[in-house]
Amino acid sequence: MDYTQWRNFLNVIEKAKEACRNSANQVIDHFADVSKTIPMPKGAEKEIDDVMLTRFACYLIAQNGDPEKEQIAFAQSYFAIQTRKQELLEERIVLNERLQACEKLVVEIINSIKIQINSFNSVSHF
Repeated sequence: MDYTQWRNFLNVIEKAKEACRNSANQVIDHFADVSKTIPMPKGAEKEIDDVMLTRFACYLIAQNGDPEKEQIAFAQSYFAIQTRKQELLEERIVLNERLQACEKLVVEIINSIKIQINSFNSVSHF
């Protein structure tokens, strides 16, 4: 995420964890503290702290990160676009449900008119 020092990124992670808690979510469900081994010079290895994140945690980090950083700005844009896509999808579902209800009503009206016409025709033949 373009943070040169892990401790600076940890500040963003902590803010994201706070946002997670404040939104009535369990931090442990979205942020998993882990460690990983990285190679060092001369074949040595070093174990360092890391965090595994859910998509929701990534969203919170993007929202709490420094928008001056290219990757944070990209993530913020990505999540804004995905949110808008979801809103449009939900709007489309609602409109489709309304359309189906209108179609059903039209069919009922047409059937009612047919019954009235048939009743009128049978009466007028006498």
